[in-house]
Amino acid sequence: MKACKASVSTILRLQRRRVASRRSLSTLPPGFALNQNFLPLREQESLFQSASLFREAVILQTKGAARMPTTIPQPKETRSEKHNLPSEEYYIPVAIPDTDGKICKGAWFTKYGDEGHELGYFQKNNNIPQFGWRIIRRLLDSFPEIGKVKPSSNDGQLQWRMTLNFYDKQQKSRAGFPFHRDIDTNGEITTIVTLNAPAIFEFRRMNASGSSTTSHDDATCAAPLLPGSAAMLSGPSRWTWLHRIRPESNSILVTEHDGTRQEWNLPELPPRVSLVFGCS
Repeated sequence: MKACKASVSTILRLQRRRVASRRSLSTLPPGFALNQNFLPLREQESLFQSASLFREAVILQTKGAARMPTTIPQPKETRSEKHNLPSEEYYIPVAIPDTDGKICKGAWFTKYGDEGHELGYFQKNNNIPQFGWRIIRRLLDSFPEIGKVKPSSNDGQLQWRMTLNFYDKQQKSRAGFPFHRDIDTNGEITTIVTLNAPAIFEFRRMNASGSSTTSHDDATCAAPLLPGSAAMLSGPSRWTWLHRIRPESNSILVTEHDGTRQEWNLPELPPRVSLVFGCS
């Protein structure tokens, strides 16, 4: 597979169905930036391994707890009162030992939105696993805008939140993430890091009531998120545009970036993993 050369703030000229027509770079929402060279291949592989081990610990913890005596309180699915989808979503509280011995507490959604999309949400610095901090340090170096965010805590330190997404393949299809705006508590800036497999990141405008100005699946503009990339949403792209990871119903995903066209055979790729970070 031919490697992509990347630059910041690029746009995809899409040629597949359900996608907006060809547009210039200026049509991407203000405040959106994309670094396709954010992670070298070796670091991608290392982070995927760490994220997968973390996920395995979640699975073992939740499955093991279900087999414990009924006299011991059991983890159970709890309705999420604050999330960014119109559907009802349920999570399991988890407390996962990290590599440094600390406990990372969070909420784990075994299904979030589309079938095949699994999500973990971890708030505050003491609940961010070590592999998440490796990414945060790179984000601060790559996107200077993050360093300008005013800390909300009294100690003057940014408080981080991490969302860990696994998009498993479903035969020839791959789950997406419906149009949404990230919840306010994620902070002024949202960053999205992609591992393993590409995705099409779509935008559409949001009207004054908070809903979309276009039909359900109609995107205004789009960009490819290639493996190893990092995207940043700030300003209007964070607050006045909706975004989604487009679900894929075909086995071949076509991306065009910087004059390079690629065809990705999704069934041959491992699950796509994305890590979303916010801070305040």
